[in-house]
Amino acid sequence: MPTTTTIQQRIDGLNIDLGCNPRYPIRLELRGHSIGLRGKLPLRDCSGFKVQRLPLGAKADEEGIRKARQAAYQIQDALINGSFRWDDWDPKAQRPESLDQILKQFETAFFSDPERLLNPSGTLSTWKGAYAPYLKRLKQIQQEHKLPLNQELLMLVLKSYSVGSRSRAQCGTVLRALAHQEKITLPEDWCKQSKGYKATKIGKRILPTDQQIIEAWGKIPNPGYRWIFGMLATYGLRPHEAFLCDVDKLLNDPKKHHPVRVLSTSKTGEHLAFPLQKNWVKRFDLANVQIPSINRDVTKTTLQNIGKNVHMAFRRYNVGFPPYELRHAWAVRSIHSGMNQSIAAAMMGHSVSEHTDTYHFYMTEQDMERGYITRVLDKVREGQGCRLCPC
Repeated sequence: MPTTTTIQQRIDGLNIDLGCNPRYPIRLELRGHSIGLRGKLPLRDCSGFKVQRLPLGAKADEEGIRKARQAAYQIQDALINGSFRWDDWDPKAQRPESLDQILKQFETAFFSDPERLLNPSGTLSTWKGAYAPYLKRLKQIQQEHKLPLNQELLMLVLKSYSVGSRSRAQCGTVLRALAHQEKITLPEDWCKQSKGYKATKIGKRILPTDQQIIEAWGKIPNPGYRWIFGMLATYGLRPHEAFLCDVDKLLNDPKKHHPVRVLSTSKTGEHLAFPLQKNWVKRFDLANVQIPSINRDVTKTTLQNIGKNVHMAFRRYNVGFPPYELRHAWAVRSIHSGMNQSIAAAMMGHSVSEHTDTYHFYMTEQDMERGYITRVLDKVREGQGCRLCPC
């Protein structure tokens, strides 16, 4: 291995040859354990020339000397013919060469986010379900139109989804994050353009009644999925959460409240859930824990795959509605029971704003009914009559 003295001697000899061009003197320079260049180079604002250093990341060895020598001659040639650009040499100014590299950086940043590191299984599921499909569409459209990653391309991808759809809204979120990384300016009306599915559409659904839920539970012959069904109905869990919860207090709660603790490996992290109808704990035999034999190791599968097993089972046993309807029914039941909706949101693993947006229809309906009872019926009972009817 050559010594520092030997390397410096080799550099001194090459610098003599490079000095043959006095107009654009470029020299190799040994700094510590790396070799860079030093010479009279254009200022970045093109206002003149100045002696500057240009790091190359070349090691102080024979291969590094070869790399530095080649770079020095290339720069001299570019200076002579006027084609020198800092972007070609400054690592900080260089952009990734391809869309694949850009998306790889985006993925790395996504999984490196400190908050997401706290819930790796939820992060993996979010990436596969809510990010990867839209980035795949981006690559397809980029290949079709041969466009660089710019505002025009991002708008094409966004408009490939139907106006008002959930997919368009999620695509807008993903592309906005990518644009932020790449410092791409989006149109001022991007949020309006990407406006899609609103969770308040849940208000238009006809949810199963308590009696229909009880009857549907009885249709399921498989004891494992019958137990899962009971957990979703009783605690308002997401399909995958029934596989990822601690049932110790359900079995051994001295207060007989029978809560379950959803584990931190779920989509929205650890939280407690309570039954709104405690008699369902017994009716659905939830103390007799029977979990279906599926892969629920979140290091080897996704939360979507775990939940998909429940969806398939509901179809297989002709339950009559998808699993999420049990969750929505629990939420609506919490509203009609008068439960504080901040507490209901926490038990469902929602933010309060998300919970309010999703179930706004039912909350409004309840408020109207409560207002009617308070303002009108109470007056009728008191014999005061009302202005809404000729009484």
